[in-house]
Amino acid sequence: MVIQLDIISILLALELLVVLFAGCIILWFKFKKEKNKKPQVIIEKQKASLSTPKDSLDSSYEDCLRSELKQLQDTMTGLPESQVGDVMDSRALLEVRQEFIKLELSAQDWLSDSDTHHEKLMEGIRLLLTHFNKLSDIGPDNTVVKDDEEKVDGSENYEDQLEYFKSVIDNQLNVMRALREKLAVAAGSEDGLSDEMKELMGHLEQAEKQAIELGRCVEVLEEENERLRQDTGSQQDVAVAGEVKSNDEVMEDIGGMESMVSNQQETISKLKGLLDDLALEASKAEELEDLIGHIQRANKELSGCIMVLEDENTMLRSEMERLRNNLSAILLANNEAGDDSELQYKNESLSKKMESLKSMIDIKDTTIGELQQKVEALKSEYMTATGKMPDIGEDE
Repeated sequence: MVIQLDIISILLALELLVVLFAGCIILWFKFKKEKNKKPQVIIEKQKASLSTPKDSLDSSYEDCLRSELKQLQDTMTGLPESQVGDVMDSRALLEVRQEFIKLELSAQDWLSDSDTHHEKLMEGIRLLLTHFNKLSDIGPDNTVVKDDEEKVDGSENYEDQLEYFKSVIDNQLNVMRALREKLAVAAGSEDGLSDEMKELMGHLEQAEKQAIELGRCVEVLEEENERLRQDTGSQQDVAVAGEVKSNDEVMEDIGGMESMVSNQQETISKLKGLLDDLALEASKAEELEDLIGHIQRANKELSGCIMVLEDENTMLRSEMERLRNNLSAILLANNEAGDDSELQYKNESLSKKMESLKSMIDIKDTTIGELQQKVEALKSEYMTATGKMPDIGEDE
């Protein structure tokens, strides 16, 4: 009875162990499945939070400019109206900056054509400068400032304007760099940048290059302003030519300078083309040298073959002449001796041999003609490659 109870206890324990083991296996598979599923869900959530529509990425820079424009307008709302002729107060400067941001927004439509983009920006900056200068010519009483009495020095106005535009361009560069940093942070949790982000980064790089180019244009204007100021200082001692150049004349000078730069760029492009051609010719020099060597070797070999064939033909003609003389002697002896079968046999044998030699001579003459044609073709090819006739062939 005790043994039977022990067996039942053992069986119950085994069943319990089997159930526990099966439960552990089920829990292990479930845990593994959840463990594999959880990172995928996290990745999908991160991608969903980081993914941005292509249109939104393309317009991020424009949105940044619009946001800057809105902040600028909000700032201007609390400022008093600028006094007429007071071009250096805060509101007047902010209005100029507002126009510049609008110009930058409209310039986004020309990104596909870099030349048009550059021309439109330069034209917009010139209009802003012209408008700014017109404001500086108006006094507080809405009258135009007269010469030598109330007129402000044009070079000083230009310096202030150029310094302001340099600060505006620097600000735009800072905005674009900040946007680039935000994109880099957003893409930092992924293995790499998506195609949309790469495209947007490319747009930002292009915009940064254009802003840097604008900075260079402002530097050119600054140099022109310095030159005009020096010219004005030197002209003050001259009674007749004492006037400062107008804005239109300054712009004409800048346009002429841009034309000179364009002509220099065209000249540089032509020089680069010539250098590329020279590099190409240099790369072909070794190939041309090999070709000339091949032509020279082939010409020597063909010339040697022709000389050998001509020597063989000379020997064959001599042999043929000897056989002809023998045949004549046999015919003469045949006529003197009467009908002789042996002499007739020799006569026929010599005739066949002469025909064979004649055929060989004709074949060799044909071969010589073909080889001479090949030699002439090689000479023409050599002359095309070197520009001169080869000094090999006949005299070797």
